[in-house]
Amino acid sequence: AQSLSNIKLSYNKLTELPTSFGRLTQIINIDLDGNKFATFPECLIQLSELQGINISSNVLTVLPENIDKYSKLERLYVCYNRLTALPQDMSALKKLSSLDAEHNKIEQFSTKLDWDNISILLLGHNRISHIEDIAVRAAKLSQFSLAHNRLRELPKNFVFSNMSKLDVSHNQLETIPENWTSSSYMWLFNAAYNRLR
Repeated sequence: AQSLSNIKLSYNKLTELPTSFGRLTQIINIDLDGNKFATFPECLIQLSELQGINISSNVLTVLPENIDKYSKLERLYVCYNRLTALPQDMSALKKLSSLDAEHNKIEQFSTKLDWDNISILLLGHNRISHIEDIAVRAAKLSQFSLAHNRLRELPKNFVFSNMSKLDVSHNQLETIPENWTSSSYMWLFNAAYNRLR
């Protein structure tokens, strides 16, 4: 017999989930897009098999620090919320390949990620003015958006060998570090509406 593995509750008016949800441990994908969640449902942390979480278009202001318990999580969609920051350390999410946190109120990006696996990172339409300049080798990162933020500079120690689509448009950048555009796979580089000279 097949067991329930996917739940779609998008575009309702939910503000919380019953604690009994925590017993649905076989769930691998949950879609809570377009509801009224102001806090991340606590019962979801017990669903350790989750591979995909979509809690976009809610009113979240913070994500739980213990989100790193999702050792199998591959896709996390939290766009169109009211987040001012991402959890400080998400490096335990070893399988995370896609993170969409666009259209929030994030002011800086210093989140520790497992850069070995991430392939899509969308941080556009926030208020990011600073990205921590640490040595990053993002071998699989192919799509990276920082469009519509408040960046004056980009970290010089980020290396992308597989980048195909990079969007840093609508910022306040005066220069672009050479290694940001050195991927031989790049087919779209958007730096429009900056202060490049």
